[in-house]
Amino acid sequence: MGIRSYLKNIGNALAGRQSRPATKTLHYHAGKNNNSRNSALYDPRSEDAFWQDDYENYSARAREVLRNFPILSWMIDKHADFTSTIDVEFHTKLDWLNDKLELLYEWWSKAENFDAGKRTSLYQYLRINETQRIINGDMGTLKMADGRVMAFDSDQIGTEFGHPNENWFRGVHIDPFTTRPTKYRLRRRNIQDGNLSNNFFEIPANNFYLHACRKHYPNLIRGISPLAPGINAIQDCYEGINWHLVKMKIAAMFGMVTYETKNALPGMRHNPEPLRLHASRSIPALAGIKTRPHANRLRTPDQRICPI
Repeated sequence: MGIRSYLKNIGNALAGRQSRPATKTLHYHAGKNNNSRNSALYDPRSEDAFWQDDYENYSARAREVLRNFPILSWMIDKHADFTSTIDVEFHTKLDWLNDKLELLYEWWSKAENFDAGKRTSLYQYLRINETQRIINGDMGTLKMADGRVMAFDSDQIGTEFGHPNENWFRGVHIDPFTTRPTKYRLRRRNIQDGNLSNNFFEIPANNFYLHACRKHYPNLIRGISPLAPGINAIQDCYEGINWHLVKMKIAAMFGMVTYETKNALPGMRHNPEPLRLHASRSIPALAGIKTRPHANRLRTPDQRICPI
């Protein structure tokens, strides 16, 4: 400790102040704000309530990027390849029973026996279900009485504006104590324009399964997409690529032609004609075309004459 620091500590002691160590400014504490970064306000609300007002905006941005950004589509497809590709085998002590169960499973997995709309098989449905969970945060499956299933995307699970019951949250009626879902409120899409219908119907929770992404928060009522933290960076990459392509296209539309005028510098030859370049040197695609001396024409290999 130098003489200056020693005298300073003596002065602080006489004044009744505590001297702060020099290493205090370099100390890191995750709960302290050292004014070097933007301070975050404490929000005691649940993550469901935090995303409730802005989740439609996120969902619209995620779908827009997914439609036009092949890299994001490829990323999600690779994730689905890893998580949704299954092969079921039965291993009992009876071989004939294993064969019967496998035949029954393959029959039930077909689109006409699995999907109420007879469009997707079991394997396709598992892939779509996981893809929607990544993009929108969740996807619902309604179990029909005949054993088939009907898919409901995230937008079809919701509550109309001004619902009087406070136990409803984004189409899910929950138990106020356990937060267990007791029933769901669903709606269909109009066949003509594809918009959401205004007619809701309620389904008991026992007949409906919500495949939601609850990656970081176990008590979420609805799912939150894992793409939500990175949607800004993904959209910036998508828009940046498009702007660079526009820049390249604009640059490719411009060219330059050089002329010699009467105001040329002393010693330079006057030639009002534009400078002509040999096509074989300037355009690689015309490398086989030969020039004729003392003429402004080019001769092709088949002896056809074409002006420059």
